[in-house]
Formats: sequence, C-alpha cells, structure tokens
Amino acid sequence: MNAKDNKILIFLFLLLYIKLGLLPTTLTFREKIILSDKTRIYKIQIYKNKIFAKADHSVVVFNLRGVKKREFGRKGEGPGDFDLFSDFFVSQDKVYAVDSYRKINCFNLKGNLIQVIKLKNKKVGKILPLNSNIFYVYDKWKISSDGKKATIFKNISDNDRDFFSIKDESKTHAYHPRKNIFFPWFPAPFCNRMICVRLDLNRIGIFFTRENYFYIFENKLLSKTLYRFNFKAQPITAYDKSSFFKAVDTGSKMKWPQKTKKSINFPRGKEFFVSAIKWDKNIALIGYQCLFIISENGELLKTIKYPNNRVYRVMADFGGYPEDLICKRDKLIFYLNEDYDINVYELN
Repeated sequence: MNAKDNKILIFLFLLLYIKLGLLPTTLTFREKIILSDKTRIYKIQIYKNKIFAKADHSVVVFNLRGVKKREFGRKGEGPGDFDLFSDFFVSQDKVYAVDSYRKINCFNLKGNLIQVIKLKNKKVGKILPLNSNIFYVYDKWKISSDGKKATIFKNISDNDRDFFSIKDESKTHAYHPRKNIFFPWFPAPFCNRMICVRLDLNRIGIFFTRENYFYIFENKLLSKTLYRFNFKAQPITAYDKSSFFKAVDTGSKMKWPQKTKKSINFPRGKEFFVSAIKWDKNIALIGYQCLFIISENGELLKTIKYPNNRVYRVMADFGGYPEDLICKRDKLIFYLNEDYDINVYELN
C-alpha cells in the first residue's frame, strides 16, 4: 500500500467516524454565572429558564443571570420544613424535596407547599418522580449477628415495596481511634457506586461505575444492557491516594490518624467513570478525561473532551456528587464549581 492509498484510507476512516459521531467534541467556556446569594449549594437543576438549587435547608431559585428570585423551605420538623434535606427534583411544575427520615415536601414553582408525603422510617437519599409513582433510593442496614459489623444496601422503592437492592460499596469499615464508635464508616476510595438517572417520566437508568452493564427500570421491571464498547481503567497513583485523603480530611473537617488511613484498601485501578446524567435522549457517563455519550442500547455515540481535563469535582462522602453538579440544556453545560458559582460551557 503506497502513501496515496494510506491517505485515502485515513480519509475514509474519518468520514466513518464523523458519520458515527465518534470524533471527540469539545467544551468551550462561555461564561460564569455569579450567584447573588452565596449560600452553600449542593445540587442544581435547570427548569423553565430558572436555576433551582439545593441549600442546607431550603430550595433557592435563581434566574439565568444568577439573581435570586425566591427561596422556600427552612430548618424544622413541620410541613414544608427540613430536618435533613437530602435531595430534590423538579418535574411537571412541581418541586419534590426530601426531608430524609420524615417526608417528601411537594411545592409548586412559586414555593407554595401543596402536598406532604410521609416516609415509612427510611433514610431516603435520592428522589425520582415518575408518572406512575414517586420512586426513591434509600439505605437499608443489615447488622451481623455478633453486632460488630454493618452492611448498607441501596434500595429503589416507592412507599409500598422495594423493587431493586444492591450492596452499597461507597463506604467501608475502618479503624477508628475512639473505641466506642460502632462500625465506623469511611468513604471507600474509587468504589463501585450506583447512580440512578431519570430517563423520562416512565423510566429510570441504574448505572454502576465499575460494571460493564446497566439496568433500565420501567413499569416496575428491570432490563439489563451491556455496553457495546470497552472501558479502560486508569491506575491509581500515590498522588491519587494523597488527594483522596486530603479531600476526606477537608470534607470531614478533621485530621484522620495514619492508622485509620492505613486500614483503607485501595483497588488496583480507578472506576470506568464517576457518574452519569441524562443527555437529551441519551446518557452521558462522566469520565476522568471526557464524557462518554451512550445510547440506551449501550452504544458509544461520541466522546466530549473537558476544556482543562477536569470539569467535575468529587466530594467523597461530604457533599454533592458529580451528577448533582452538572446539567445540560440545549447545547449548554452548567457546572456548579467549588466557589458555588456556575460555569457555563458550550458544545462545539
């Protein structure tokens, strides 16, 4: 094969990749939205040209210029209050907000309380409103017979029954200097984490950061799909370990002893990706160096490079997760940064 043939072959491969959408797309920084209220924010969602944000005990609403328009909810135990505000989701002109152990507060877009759904003694972490019912993810504890170890399971449920359960690997047992602490938890590094994504008003996608498959939950039934491409896990370096412990120390506001840190086991490689979000009619898997845009049948449609190799932050067990910090609207990506302002990126 001569040089001319090689050029023709390369050109044909490029045409094929363009047609399949596999050439990397890039993100370009467009603007920063400076939020007028500098409260600590853990999650954002764009809905009808408004930014809905989760604060410690309230939902804060901004316009797309960052000007605060309203705030509703407060710390407390009454209707519309939050003792432990764990998640919210805006759907069909309603704001569903979870007071973790007690209830789901349902507001209209103006912040008026319209319904309170009591929970049945479950620590709800995520809420997923569908047409048929309100589903949520909650923790279920199983303590060993000798009472010295506990295991947490993640469950997808409505208020009547459980539909899916898996062992929670995001926390691990670790040495704790205080002997009276029962089964002390520590964030598990680079763990196999479960992420639930509402795909539409009838379906939930269930993804795992270390598995080559995912589930789609529809009509209370599960279907399993394999990815039609291979992930490559990156090795964990000494710098990664140091950064992990630094993040945990910062997030927990304490200096963990070396004996505790040495009791933590690290896997050989990082996760395939760290999170997942809805992406128009598809799904975006948030990787370490790019976004993987996949179809619901597991096919890789395209990759999108980050502008600075890292456009997300992972806050271990002490705050928001990547799926709460990033959302898409048309060709714009909104990202809640470390300063609690929002960076806006444009797809090229």
